[in-house]
Amino acid sequence: MHRRANVFDYNEAFYHGMTVGLLRTVAEVHSNDEYGEGRLDVVTVIGDKGIILEVKCVTPQALKNAGIADNERAKIKSMMQTKLDEAVRQIQNNEYAEAVLDDEPAAREVLAYAVCFCRKWCMVRAIEQ
Repeated sequence: MHRRANVFDYNEAFYHGMTVGLLRTVAEVHSNDEYGEGRLDVVTVIGDKGIILEVKCVTPQALKNAGIADNERAKIKSMMQTKLDEAVRQIQNNEYAEAVLDDEPAAREVLAYAVCFCRKWCMVRAIEQ
């Protein structure tokens, strides 16, 4: 039986790659480069703004392991919020914003976002600097 790939099959790498591909149409993008105390998912500089994206994913396997059915939207959104919290902590604990300001000469300001995907859903949280 032939099976087509779709968003039900993928993990964080799929969404990360899709995000990088979209951003590359408008700017130079750094992906998984070292900044601060870790590896930042996505960094781009547009004008004088450095933009950070930390991408997380709630996989179908994670939903299954948690006993969450496809139609339990509130529980899925709660898992996505937990992943956003994780991304925020990662950006702050690894001092990504400070590193982008140090390492990207054109960046005078940094905008940071936690992004979480789950299948066809996406949640984004702006992070105060």
